[in-house]
Amino acid sequence: MNSNTTPVNEHQAGDAAGFWDDADVIHVMTRANLIDDGSLIEVDDFARRVGFRFPLAISRAVWCELPDTSEQEARLFELLMLAKIAATTSAELDRAMGRPSGNRADFQFDGMDLYLHIGPGDCPKPVLTIMLQGED
Repeated sequence: MNSNTTPVNEHQAGDAAGFWDDADVIHVMTRANLIDDGSLIEVDDFARRVGFRFPLAISRAVWCELPDTSEQEARLFELLMLAKIAATTSAELDRAMGRPSGNRADFQFDGMDLYLHIGPGDCPKPVLTIMLQGED
């Protein structure tokens, strides 16, 4: 090794396993925290009736767009049906185009641009979340 060469440590060589080891955690929110504080609303019972097999929640912003009347249950059912159709259509389109399935399906409901996201919850099991475009 010549004098101008600095040895490469394991992190510089691409091993990112310890990259965040010494980092300060600024903020951590779990799905359970978001449900507890009302940022996410669980709608598992309705979701199962529509055919979803995984836990499903909707964001507070989406929930606030549903009427706070006797029609709320019917509108929630419509929202979940459209999400189910979007998820099914999105997966079928991905398969037909020969591309890997994504983790989201975009759809519209009452003029709102929404998406259904699937990903791990607080444990590795999948969970679903319906949010407005731009929310995460």
